Amino acid sequence: FRDTMALGCNFMSLGHDKIIAPASSRALVEQLRARGFEVAEVETDEISKTGGGIHCMAQALRRSPD
Repeated sequence: FRDTMALGCNFMSLGHDKIIAPASSRALVEQLRARGFEVAEVETDEISKTGGGIHCMAQALRRSPD
């Protein structure tokens, strides 16, 4: 519940089994890695204070077709 309230479940798939996830969401990161995903952990404490998460930070993210 704590992770959910802190937007800890707000992560982003980059495709090709690569994911950006909040560094503070230990359970989420561990579960994703256990399932074979490559996880980049990002400190999101400051943006979470304003009600945003990883998805909000990356709205203009351009993904490669590779």
